[in-house]
Amino acid sequence: MFTHDIILKYSLEKEILLPAIVGNEIELRTFTGTGQLQPDPQFGINEPTGEVFTNFDKIDIIIVPGVAFDSRCYRLGRGKGFYDRYLRKVNSVLTIGVCFDHQMLPEIPIEKHDIPVDRVISPSVIHRRALSF
Repeated sequence: MFTHDIILKYSLEKEILLPAIVGNEIELRTFTGTGQLQPDPQFGINEPTGEVFTNFDKIDIIIVPGVAFDSRCYRLGRGKGFYDRYLRKVNSVLTIGVCFDHQMLPEIPIEKHDIPVDRVISPSVIHRRALSF
């Protein structure tokens, strides 16, 4: 999987933080190697173990997954609001959605609480969110 390759490559030179779902919230934990990953009981996704990272000022970029994205940089998740709640905590950090081309839709439905990412990158295009002043 592409994101796993990126994590392994850059973990040699950067501190990589990965999400862990705890209750209804995302906690970030430092990636220290694949041997420290365990399946989450709620979704079965491998998550890091260890201390929770809370120094949000040290975060440069957040890569945000999604089921689908649109050209306005809104994302469709799995309906639980994990990332929308988390992104409110780190609103000054560059956020990048990553997806395959078939996950880019002309428009997805949004709700009041939805938070767009700053950019969406797919194999064939980069979308940037229009900023309003």
